[in-house]
Amino acid sequence: SEYCYATPLTTTFFFIFNGYMKAIKDREAAEDFDRTKYDLETMTLQSFRKAVAVTYDKEAFCTAVNPSRSGGYGLIGTAYIYDPETGARYRDTDQAKRALCEFYSVDISKYASLDEAVDSITGYDVVAAREFYTQAFNEAIEKGFITDADGDGISDQTIVITYSASEVNSFITKTLDYLNEKMNEVTAGTPFAGKIMFQASAPLGDPGWSDNIKAGLTDTVLGGWSGGLLDPFHIVVNYTDPSRSYDANWFDATSISLELEVNTAGIGNTPKMEKVTMTLKQWSEALNGTMTTVGNKSYN
Repeated sequence: SEYCYATPLTTTFFFIFNGYMKAIKDREAAEDFDRTKYDLETMTLQSFRKAVAVTYDKEAFCTAVNPSRSGGYGLIGTAYIYDPETGARYRDTDQAKRALCEFYSVDISKYASLDEAVDSITGYDVVAAREFYTQAFNEAIEKGFITDADGDGISDQTIVITYSASEVNSFITKTLDYLNEKMNEVTAGTPFAGKIMFQASAPLGDPGWSDNIKAGLTDTVLGGWSGGLLDPFHIVVNYTDPSRSYDANWFDATSISLELEVNTAGIGNTPKMEKVTMTLKQWSEALNGTMTTVGNKSYN
């Protein structure tokens, strides 16, 4: 509606997908779970998660379930300010724009400007999604997660994704209806056609919905972290500190390294760019005020 107006806040919502394999295997081993009909393990595959990531047009999704929200395409949202003196926003920097284009495989050279390239991003890519679903099917077959007994190229099992709901209300119902509708559209003609289903959990209350996600007893949730408008990098702590993250039981931020080129000369000095490699946990700490030592140098 032209009369609908919303002001951006700092919360970035995201879908988390269960990767706690021990809990998943325990659930599949239960007497009431029929492994000939259903599967949970496939959702742990990176190819499957990449497929889901480009299955949905983020803006269209928001419009369908909650018009006061807007599509988000990066971890640090549009409201964050990196320079309090000028009010400069992180998402307005060329570095942030290029990061989005790289993540969504947007060829900047095909657009008249970097802004046009960013504006083209919807989070929806049916061609890539179908390729990833096919890749996930082949990997799941190889790992024994699913079967294709009749050789028709279609999964024998349905991937059941249980949404961790504090209560089952109209928002949850609209969300799941949209997720299933678009999933069925995108997976048509793939090995998972009609074989991926979102369903609501029993009402779990608060903090029951988050406790169940962390324990791997439910599989996904549209969750969010609110942050400080003038503190854009603190939000990464929620993904790298096991005492805060949803996925501490299956993701270790100390096991993944990232190389970045940073200015090590200090404020006011002639820039001195240096390539620095740290783990995600170390980068998070350095970005948030902790002296972080790598080799014989410390960064903050």
